[in-house]
Amino acid sequence: MNPFLLTDFYKLTHILQYRPELRELTSYLTPRGSRLKGVDKVVFFGLSAYVHSYIVENFRENFFRRNFEYCECEIREVLELGLGYSDEMIDRTINAFRALHELHYLPVEINAVAEGTLVPMGVPCVEIKSTNPKFFWVGQALEASLSAAIWHPMVSATIAREYRNFLTTYVRQAYLRRKRRLF
Repeated sequence: MNPFLLTDFYKLTHILQYRPELRELTSYLTPRGSRLKGVDKVVFFGLSAYVHSYIVENFRENFFRRNFEYCECEIREVLELGLGYSDEMIDRTINAFRALHELHYLPVEINAVAEGTLVPMGVPCVEIKSTNPKFFWVGQALEASLSAAIWHPMVSATIAREYRNFLTTYVRQAYLRRKRRLF
């Protein structure tokens, strides 16, 4: 399946919602908050796997190496049936994707904190920006799938860190109590 369709499908419509003169757009992945009491930071984790499996492999196999007519059919179906786009809007959107397909790569730069970094809530941990003004919209399209793909690994890593901190504290206290009894 076309990797652009592996996220909220309405994101396909964003291409037509930007100002015509826009040539640069930077997107950020920012943890917003925690549902766990006392947890105000998140362990950044999962970007490397996402880049390898989604950006490199999935786009190579399911977008750039595919005949564009297949990608076009998938996009057209979503825009017609899911969003009720007019023929003119569909053609404009498809033309943007066709131009990207002809480029044969994703013109983006991804900067991030190191995996394993403890990131305070509200502080961006990933920056995605386009390296080609014609495709300024690509970074934002990727950010949506990135967020969906790595949020669960980040939450899991954060909870694992909390468990480890709890257990480390408990083991230290138990060790000190036992050591006092021995002497």
